Amino acid sequence: MATGFSVFVIAEYLLVGPAPFTTIGFPLHVVIAIYFCSGISAGAIVGALRPLTRTRPGSIAVGILGALVVGAIIFWTKSGSPHHWTGADRWSLVIGSILYGVLFSSDANQHE
Repeated sequence: MATGFSVFVIAEYLLVGPAPFTTIGFPLHVVIAIYFCSGISAGAIVGALRPLTRTRPGSIAVGILGALVVGAIIFWTKSGSPHHWTGADRWSLVIGSILYGVLFSSDANQHE
C-alpha cells in the first residue's frame, strides 16, 4: 500500500508541483517516508496481534492500535516528540484512531 500511495503522490507532484506538499508542511520525500515507516510499523503490530482479530472486539482493538501507530508517526514527524503535541493533536490522534479502528476493522475472520 505504501508503494501505491507513493506512486500516487509522485504523480501528483509531477502534475501539480510542490504546492500541495508545501501547504501541509511535508516535502514529497517525507510523505513517502511516512507511508513506509507507518505502514511497516503498523503492519508488524497488526500482524503480531492477528489472533485477536478472530472476534469483532479484538478486530476493533487491533484496528485502533494500528491506526494509533500510523497517526502517532504522522504527528511525531509534524510536531516532534509527544511532549510538544498540543491538546488538539492528542485528541485528533485518539478520536481518529478510534474512528478508523472501528470503521475499518475487518469482519473477514469472523466465524459464526
